[in-house]
Amino acid sequence: MLQLFSIVLFIVEFVWSFIVKRAKQIAQFVVIVGINFTLVVAFFAFMYSLLSLFFWIYEQINYLLNYISAGSSDNFISFAYLVIKSIGLWDGFVDAFKLISGDLVSIFTTYLLRMLLNALMQFRLTVLSLIVASK
Repeated sequence: MLQLFSIVLFIVEFVWSFIVKRAKQIAQFVVIVGINFTLVVAFFAFMYSLLSLFFWIYEQINYLLNYISAGSSDNFISFAYLVIKSIGLWDGFVDAFKLISGDLVSIFTTYLLRMLLNALMQFRLTVLSLIVASK
C-alpha cells in the first residue's frame, strides 16, 4: 500500500512539475511576444512619423518658395522680395534648392535604409528570442 502511494505521489509530482514548467514557458512566450509586438508597432509608427515629417517639411519649403515667388499682398515682403530678386540672390537660392533637394532626398533615403537595417537586425533578435522562449 505504501509503495502504491509512493508511485501515485511520484506520478502526481511528475505531472505537476510538467504542467508548471509548460505554464512558465507559455507565460514567458506570451510576454516576449507582447514586448516584441510592441517594439515592432513602435518602430513602424516612428518610421511613419519620420516620413510624414520629411514630406511635410519639404511641402512647406516648396509652399514658401511659391508663395514668395508669386508675390504677396504685404508690402514689406514684396519690397524685400523685389530687392533680393533684383540682386539675383532669390533666383540663386531657388536654383540651389532645386539642386540640393535631390541630395536631401538621397541623404534621407540613406538614413531610412540604415534604420531598416537596424530593424532587420532587431527582427532577427526578436525571432531568436521567440525561439529561445518557445523551448
